Amino acid sequence: MLRSNPFDSRRSLRAGRALLTGLGLGAGLMYFMDPERGRRRRALVRDKVTHATRACTGTMSATCADLAHRSAGLFARARRIGRRDPVDDEVLVERVRAKLGRLVSYPHAINVKASDGCVHLRGVILESEVPGLVRTISRVSGVRDVVNALDAHPSAARIAALQGHAPPKSTATPHS
Repeated sequence: MLRSNPFDSRRSLRAGRALLTGLGLGAGLMYFMDPERGRRRRALVRDKVTHATRACTGTMSATCADLAHRSAGLFARARRIGRRDPVDDEVLVERVRAKLGRLVSYPHAINVKASDGCVHLRGVILESEVPGLVRTISRVSGVRDVVNALDAHPSAARIAALQGHAPPKSTATPHS
């Protein structure tokens, strides 16, 4: 009974790989060293590598800057946890106004006032937007209470303050 030597099959496998590697390298060298078109092919490869390097460098620097900004924001939020420092009323009004543009269709129709952390909302609004507005405003840093004195309407029809072009709402979820 003839048994094959496992070392012979490994040796022939290595020899086959070496042959294929040599053929591949030879074909690649012929492709790039071709006297007629080789210079152009090498220039194209060089340009593509240069472009990829620059694109990668720009992406990496933007990613690093984004990561640094996000980390700074998380660190600031973590420091703020548990602290209830009083916030100036003007600052609080501006924080709330900044959220309004992402939360409601007609932010100009809402009047915002603040007093010692208590935010007063007056004006007209669509009914469907009230719950999300009050919930999000209550999460704004420095807000202790929200007084909802808004006049909610099922549609914008025949309400002067709710007329005109409503800007598209952001698809991103608002952060508190």
